[in-house]
Amino acid sequence: MKVKIPRRVTVGAYEYELRMVDTLLRDDRLLGRCNSDTGIIEIEPSANTNIRAVTLFHEIIEAINLCYSCKMEHDDIDRMAHGLAATLQRDLGIEFDWEDIE
Repeated sequence: MKVKIPRRVTVGAYEYELRMVDTLLRDDRLLGRCNSDTGIIEIEPSANTNIRAVTLFHEIIEAINLCYSCKMEHDDIDRMAHGLAATLQRDLGIEFDWEDIE
């Protein structure tokens, strides 16, 4: 089943715009970044679709962590993102369609 990645996601009262930023890896050595001040989640477009999914979930969990004051450690967020992406893609057969944000 294909699921279209939306241009915007909402976490609590905050709305985030999703953007592909092709300088993240080159300039900042990052695959993604969540900026709660600007309401933007950036994803590195050169990553393959599996890595993009993990990165998107990671950044959304970062936003949840901030919004709800969960106090999760960065490594815990990373593990949760990998687990969620693997379950959705491998076990539930979900393919992500990135067309709207590319």
